[in-house]
Amino acid sequence: MASEGMWGGGRGWWRGNRRRRSLRTTMLNVSARASEQRAERMHRAGAIVLLLAVLGTAGWLASVGTQQAARMLFSANPLFTIRRLDVSSDGRLTPELLRQYAGVAQGDNLFAVDVRRIREGLGAVPVVKEVEVNRTLPDTMSVRVVERTPLARIVMPSTGLQLAVDREGWVLGPGSASVALPMLSGYAPPGLRPGVQVKGAEIEDALELLDLCDRTRLSQHVPIREVRREDAESMRLFLAGGEQALLPREDMTNRVARLADLVRQIRGSSRQGGAGIGIDMFGEVNHAVTGLVP
Repeated sequence: MASEGMWGGGRGWWRGNRRRRSLRTTMLNVSARASEQRAERMHRAGAIVLLLAVLGTAGWLASVGTQQAARMLFSANPLFTIRRLDVSSDGRLTPELLRQYAGVAQGDNLFAVDVRRIREGLGAVPVVKEVEVNRTLPDTMSVRVVERTPLARIVMPSTGLQLAVDREGWVLGPGSASVALPMLSGYAPPGLRPGVQVKGAEIEDALELLDLCDRTRLSQHVPIREVRREDAESMRLFLAGGEQALLPREDMTNRVARLADLVRQIRGSSRQGGAGIGIDMFGEVNHAVTGLVP
């Protein structure tokens, strides 16, 4: 009995030991498979990184090759050397100045020249309104410039320097401020300088008035020497014949036409012309009086 208990206990011990060995074996197998899976994932990740690196290098080499080929075919090709450079303006800017501002010269390559840089260089000149650049193969470049037309003079309050302005209010350089241009008085904003655009309802109305007279026959009878800001609602006109007119900012087209009729009547009925005559253009019935309008 004792022997049977011993062997029975021995068999139980053997079976327990076998189960423990089987469990350890299973755990080792699972651990081995996990390690293999990690290794396989790392291998795949490494292969992907290597593939991306190879593709990136190939793309870079292709890009460099394409750029080099394009350079050899175009921007470094002597066939496209500029031999004829046609630069002109419809205004006062000379071809020499235009070439200097544009930064282009004969001998440059037609495709190496940066067209945007040419437009920006010329566009920085206050008097320049539009720039057109064209390439004509194999060796010709043309640059056409449209200049702004000065319409009036305006005085810088800080220095007294006179600058020209065009119809759109762009301030031009002092070289454009001819004494023959009408003067704008009381309209100069702070920061006035060449290259800026002056804005505001009052100065825009004054420029509209001058433009109206300039592009119609009204300028023959209303030759304006000066437009002075009177107040927020009106402007005072100083005419070449010595007349002064107080003009509201509203309905200017009709009022200027009536003003032209009054000026013709004044000059036709007086031996001395309109000197010293003041004209009030407020109201429906306009009138002229001897002596200036207060």
